[in-house]
Amino acid sequence: QSTWDRLIGLLRHNMASEDIDLGDLLAPLSRDRLEMIIVNCLTRHPDDYNTVLREIRKPIDGTEVRGSLTAVLNIAGFYEALNDAEQFIERAGHFGKSQDFLNAFRILEPVTELMVTATVAEDITPENMDDDEMKTRIEAFFSNMESAWQSAINCFDESKLSRASSSTTSAKVVLQQHYDNLTKYKSELLPIWGPLFSDPLRALTKRLRKSCDDDSSSSSSSSSSSSSSSSSSSSSSSSSSSSS
Repeated sequence: QSTWDRLIGLLRHNMASEDIDLGDLLAPLSRDRLEMIIVNCLTRHPDDYNTVLREIRKPIDGTEVRGSLTAVLNIAGFYEALNDAEQFIERAGHFGKSQDFLNAFRILEPVTELMVTATVAEDITPENMDDDEMKTRIEAFFSNMESAWQSAINCFDESKLSRASSSTTSAKVVLQQHYDNLTKYKSELLPIWGPLFSDPLRALTKRLRKSCDDDSSSSSSSSSSSSSSSSSSSSSSSSSSSSS
């Protein structure tokens, strides 16, 4: 009996087996084939759509991402960690494209910090490389990182942030933190790999200005409302005095 036959038999009886590695069974399938299979399955079993949606929306654990990448960096260094970092950045990019900026940020924050720090600490520069292929790969990595940040910032939604966050940190504070961090990373990488993060920083500047304008409008509305209330109170007092 093949492994697939055993798996199907177990599934039909709502049983599981730890000795069957589903990852190994699905490994021969390309990403496109897997996507087509999932779509076909959901078409036949639409009730399972919510299960898939819950998995898609499940919050990423940023501390887990940081711990995983830190471990590889400490043991093997930048070049070995690059494999994991590339996969993280690719996933962050997908989250951005699907309008999930929260999960994109949860990946981008630790990965960007750790890889930029390692680049500077280990003196990862084009001048120190004999391998042109590796140089091109690192350039592509930072370019993809920049694009992932851009995608996440473009879909930033203040209302989603307030609903998803348990803290009272405002959108303006979050955006300012990202702006400050990316400005720092840009200055550190500029002498080594040239200008990076320019587009995300421009997008953050635009968002911050809008946030300031919204705050000003809100303050003006509150002031106008207070003035109107004061005027009404004064008018009422004057009317009462006249009646007396």
